[in-house]
Amino acid sequence: MYIALEPTAKIKLETNIGRQKVHWFFQKALEEYTDGRIVGFRVCIPYFRSKDYEREATPRKFGDRYGHAGMLKALLRQHPEIEKELRNLIFKGVPGKLYETRITNVTLHRVFLKRCTAAGIKRNEFPFSVRWRANRSLANLRKQWVDENLARYTAITSGPHIARKIGSGVSASKYTPAVFHRVEFDGHKIDALFVVTITLPDGRTEVLVLERLWILVARECRTGAILGYYVPFHTEYRGEDVLTAFENAVIPWKPKELTIEGLSYPEDGGFPSGVIPECAYALWNFVGFDNARSHGRNIESWVWQRICDGLGCKINPGPVGEPDQRLIENFFGIMARYGFQRLPNTTGREPNDPSRKNPEKAAIKYHISAEEILEVIDVLLADYNGRPNRRLAGKSPLEALRFGLAEQGNDVLVEHLAEDKREDFCLCWYARKCKIVGKVEAGHRLHINFLGVEYSSPKLAADGAMRGLYLKAIVKTKNIRTLRVYLSSGEFFDELVALGGWGLSPHDESIRRAILRLQNEGKLRLLERDDPVRAYIEYLDQKAVKKKRARNQGAHARRVIAQGGKSKAIIDPPHRPRRIRPRKAPPPLQSSLGTLVS
Repeated sequence: MYIALEPTAKIKLETNIGRQKVHWFFQKALEEYTDGRIVGFRVCIPYFRSKDYEREATPRKFGDRYGHAGMLKALLRQHPEIEKELRNLIFKGVPGKLYETRITNVTLHRVFLKRCTAAGIKRNEFPFSVRWRANRSLANLRKQWVDENLARYTAITSGPHIARKIGSGVSASKYTPAVFHRVEFDGHKIDALFVVTITLPDGRTEVLVLERLWILVARECRTGAILGYYVPFHTEYRGEDVLTAFENAVIPWKPKELTIEGLSYPEDGGFPSGVIPECAYALWNFVGFDNARSHGRNIESWVWQRICDGLGCKINPGPVGEPDQRLIENFFGIMARYGFQRLPNTTGREPNDPSRKNPEKAAIKYHISAEEILEVIDVLLADYNGRPNRRLAGKSPLEALRFGLAEQGNDVLVEHLAEDKREDFCLCWYARKCKIVGKVEAGHRLHINFLGVEYSSPKLAADGAMRGLYLKAIVKTKNIRTLRVYLSSGEFFDELVALGGWGLSPHDESIRRAILRLQNEGKLRLLERDDPVRAYIEYLDQKAVKKKRARNQGAHARRVIAQGGKSKAIIDPPHRPRRIRPRKAPPPLQSSLGTLVS
């Protein structure tokens, strides 16, 4: 009414507020409040204070119990260095300085009195003139400061992952608007130990325990369905393992041939890409993962870039160095409780877990191999996808996924991988520019060099005009026994095979680099036609008796050979022609008389 220029008499008649009081309300409403906004209509609230109380009266006499309101804040205004010191103790304000983790009110009050004495405050002045020397006032002031800076104080005392929950008071929604909108990825160390059987040089077989394995999982966020997974045999998972897990999430799933007696797939279980036709080669919009230190240490940036380029999605990492509260962490807990921790070879949740009963001995006794646990994991995850979930109102993840696809209809279309990329779909690859070299006149075939090995083919070796040109080689890191090469125009040229023994057995980059490193160190000696991968496995079997890491490396090499298929055609490495030098005729023998002796 006042802003609408209503007469003050009319305002007085309707609200019983006089002209002077209305003007006072209007001026107060335009003042700035402590939250940075104007006071506004809050000024009409009875007993509302637009600013904190500031004492202006002189201190009371020594020994009086009452009449000291505002004395502490007045003291701190006169001595700002004391307030700064107290705030630094509470909020650890000086970087690099050592503070107590959570300073108590008793310690804070003791420091406060020392600073007052150092500031020259007399014994008959506040705070020494009151009964408890402002102990309660200081505690209340500390509580006020903490309430004003709650997020900062929580980050100091409880950690940044707890402080992130403090904001508006409402937790962030984990609702996903549509199926295949967001996928979570993470790795978990399996809570069990497994064995591998190796053959020693003397022909004996030995059953040895591997180091704990990892399982990498891609999970659909809205329904909780497990799209794909991968169990690497490395002691720490790598970038190629992450890409393989995402490949398995896209490529249609096929049940394994189970060899364990009594183990079978559930009728209503499976993976979405294998049991729901609409989910075969389905893609998603976002990939979420925690920004843990292991991801930054083991996974290079090109891996996430490859996922973005190959799947057409965006990366949404979590806070740096702190795992967030994602539902995939709950899934790992369920899988551990109802899966791995029920096995006799479980390591338990911690070293002191009662369920941990000599897991190494149990793994050897029952011969629980790494190959068998892959079957168990596949059945376990397939059963999880088909089991009713309370969070999904009694539906299983597969049922919820079917319902979500039917509910979306044509409004929200799920993107799929292009048909021309499905036949040879692979994320573990990169391009390398290689030069064609080789002295044909000296008996050398034309070839390219990659990672210390020569690659060639009959087509390349027979075309002498190709020497000196550059080819674009597509390197599939999971099997570098062969390389597909293209001309500069983009036309496919041929598939080159590694020369010598390198073309006998499938192997990936990590195996190639390990073999070359052992050769440089003189620990592995190979002849010209030896199979380096087989020799490498024999070397690891000798070391595996004492070193667990060698057991995992050997298991990984055998796995790569088993998945690599049959050997390609072998091209014998060119031999340098041996130059034959004519022998010189022996000098004629002369007698002491100088005549020739024939």
